[in-house]
Amino acid sequence: MEKIKLLFCHDRMVIGGTEKAFCEIADGLLKTGKYSISVWCKTPITEKYFLDFFEKHSITLHQHLHDEAKHETLSKNIRRFFRRFINRYANDRLFRRCVDGADVIVDFKNGCMQSRLRKVKDRPKIVWLQCSSGVIIHDIKTDCSVYDKVVCISHCLRHDMQRYCPKLKDRLETIYLPFDLEHIRRLAEEEDHFSDHQLALLGDDYFLVVTRLSRDKDSDTVILAYEMFLRETSSKTKLYFIGDGSDRLRLEQMAADCRLSEMILFLGQISEPYAFVKHSKASILSSKNEGAPLVIVEGMALKTIVVASDCPTAPRELLSDGRCGVLFTPGNAAELRDILAKIDRREITKEQFSDDIDAWIKNFEKAPILKQIQNTIDLLAANHTRNPDA
Repeated sequence: MEKIKLLFCHDRMVIGGTEKAFCEIADGLLKTGKYSISVWCKTPITEKYFLDFFEKHSITLHQHLHDEAKHETLSKNIRRFFRRFINRYANDRLFRRCVDGADVIVDFKNGCMQSRLRKVKDRPKIVWLQCSSGVIIHDIKTDCSVYDKVVCISHCLRHDMQRYCPKLKDRLETIYLPFDLEHIRRLAEEEDHFSDHQLALLGDDYFLVVTRLSRDKDSDTVILAYEMFLRETSSKTKLYFIGDGSDRLRLEQMAADCRLSEMILFLGQISEPYAFVKHSKASILSSKNEGAPLVIVEGMALKTIVVASDCPTAPRELLSDGRCGVLFTPGNAAELRDILAKIDRREITKEQFSDDIDAWIKNFEKAPILKQIQNTIDLLAANHTRNPDA
């Protein structure tokens, strides 16, 4: 049987939740032997992790041609203008060739390729919506008609899209992001890849934040809550941040201004930090907006107490309305302080969520979700084969 050729489109690929989800999906689809995958990316991919992943899985990579912007003389700027014009023409032709070689096109990150795909009429197209409903509805609600299928990564996002875009009702489908839960649990037991310093940190009592350090993640609220928590208790529990980003220096200075540089530790990027999640007193998410944050499901998989801001769109849904973790009002440092104190005093324990997690987390198992994705792709491909001019 001839394989179904899939073209996945990305605006960029950095280490993050969306990209990790893509790798899980691509790996699962390729293992069936029914598909081949190519990737189109707007910006150059430099992360070795993804380049190695593509090579290992025989994924063809196509990257948008770019011309670096520089301060140059007028004559050089004119030449650069013409180079950009030529690159745009070349990119249009390259993208069209990629489309021609695909049976189904997947715009994997919130419609990042909608302007180009609007011109594509002869291939079935799927868009994956992966951020909060407010962002999506504001940015691309009028353009989702470009796609034959609109995948929402939570039921609440699908509900919001249907309410604001009723004409899309028959195209909407909820598909949770897939998790290899047993693999996560196995990795949480492995500590031999950590340095001696990291192993020592694992032995301390700590709260944990695994996040990109940027304004929208609202790490300020966690630091403020933690500072109030320490001021009002005699706890020796530390606060670890795993991740990096443009806000790191500012947040480190904020910790220093609170005289907490020895208690608030910024550990940077750590590959497979699941052992840190498992051993933490709580895994904290403080974002102002989220799609379906992976750290919530990963925390549940490891039976860690998950504390998440009740922000739009999915944290409440992922925590089963608070039955599988603790929700707090976004930006409310005093409320978060009280939650940290209750966890530290063991008034909130992981055991009280355990039974609900065992029942709920099955919804995120990789195998059934991949089957749902396959059914969606196969149906679109079959319909296009029967009705190529549709």
